[in-house]
Amino acid sequence: DWIAGMPADVSFVREWTMQDLATELDQTGSGRSFNQGQQAYHRLGCAQCHRFHGEGGGAGPELTGVSTRRSPLEVLQSIVDPSQKIEPQYASTVILTVQGTVVQGRIEREDDRVVLVRTSDAFTPPTTIFREDIEERSLSPVSTMPGGILNSLEQPQILDLLAYLFAEGNPDHRCFEQR
Repeated sequence: DWIAGMPADVSFVREWTMQDLATELDQTGSGRSFNQGQQAYHRLGCAQCHRFHGEGGGAGPELTGVSTRRSPLEVLQSIVDPSQKIEPQYASTVILTVQGTVVQGRIEREDDRVVLVRTSDAFTPPTTIFREDIEERSLSPVSTMPGGILNSLEQPQILDLLAYLFAEGNPDHRCFEQR
């Protein structure tokens, strides 16, 4: 549903890499566009999975305060290559049942009897799996955050998005002062 709701005017710009963008991080300190950063945040659907100042989903890490917890390089890395480092609490679990069914998602709750898995379909209730029915269980090495999410943005838009996150969505932050 989220992907179907993406704007129709989204087109591929290029496949961005860390090498393309890491050296440009110093450009997020001033002269950025608050409006462009905010628009990029919403256009990419970040709020579908991430909470930011009390709004958005909970499937991904909280973005409020991200600039105090992560360096700009770490934030960029998590966007450009989300599977490079996955925090355990956001890792997807893959469960193979004795019946041969594969269920993948985030563990919402578990006890001695059952495991509740929140699959990628956020609009359905969690899947309940009895522990006795589990044959294998492992963490997925692939992030639930889509790779290539920046590939529809031009470089200035990416830098505006990063400034928006680093500035905590504050339009009066120094990074939005024009040079």
